Amino acid sequence: IREGLREEEIEVLDTGAPAATKPYHSIILVERETGERTILDSNAGVLEHTPESLKESWIAQARGLFLDWLGMDAALQAAKIARERSIPVFLDMESVGDARQRELFALTDHLIVPLAFATAYTGATDPERALRALAP
Repeated sequence: IREGLREEEIEVLDTGAPAATKPYHSIILVERETGERTILDSNAGVLEHTPESLKESWIAQARGLFLDWLGMDAALQAAKIARERSIPVFLDMESVGDARQRELFALTDHLIVPLAFATAYTGATDPERALRALAP
């Protein structure tokens, strides 16, 4: 994976993770007729970051920070670092339930959510109302 990123001229930083550490990976199945997605994923071998494992210098060098809904403690810390440096934060949120989500939303510039999340999180049944309820 790292070599492929380098070939695309994406800088890859050494995080000090053990060599056996693996990335999350997913297979996304999309039904042609309805567009409905089924996501099959695995976190086998994944080493989750903690706030203590983050280095500010990693984030300070970025032009943007993309976060997902896994590892909320580290995501909050990373978003705070990015916000202090005016680095845009992109958040892909898929699961409702963590009480700190609203705090992370407040640190996010671009929120990416499925409609099911938006309606479940806000209680709004209308997509436009759900979107407005998610806006800061």
